[in-house]
Amino acid sequence: ARFSWLDAKSSLVHAIYSEHCPVVSGNIQSDPRFSDVQDREFLRGGVSGVPEARSALLLPLVSGGAVTGHLALTSSVANAFDDPRLQDALTNLAAIATIARTNALLYGETTRRAEELDALWTVGQAMVTRRELSDIGDTLTQRVREVLDAELCTLSLWESIPGGERHLRWQGK
Repeated sequence: ARFSWLDAKSSLVHAIYSEHCPVVSGNIQSDPRFSDVQDREFLRGGVSGVPEARSALLLPLVSGGAVTGHLALTSSVANAFDDPRLQDALTNLAAIATIARTNALLYGETTRRAEELDALWTVGQAMVTRRELSDIGDTLTQRVREVLDAELCTLSLWESIPGGERHLRWQGK
């Protein structure tokens, strides 16, 4: 029910999410798009003790063609956000916020990928430079555990030997 408020066709919030454009209201009490108490609560962002909003500016945060959030500004003064220069500046701020969020997500993904590549390189080096299977198994399980932040990683191999089979096992600690 994260987006249950989107069902209200007349809400200001619905307008930014469905139309992907800013919404300005100089007097939300008389604005037909401002439908109910749910909208007023949403505009307050869960903050209590703030004056009742008279005007509002809602800016979509758009990434990849989809609205991923919004910036909401309210004021107890009517028509507080009517200046087009202010709207432009805040629209740019919303775009910068979206870029910053995307960059943070990309940085996290790049860091994870770099750790994965480092683990593969370490294991590859162990396979090239070490002849003992136990060294390779130790390196593999340890690096996989570190990269995935796992509490335990085990590697089990079955080996056919004359007279039966042998179970080899390593644990990354």
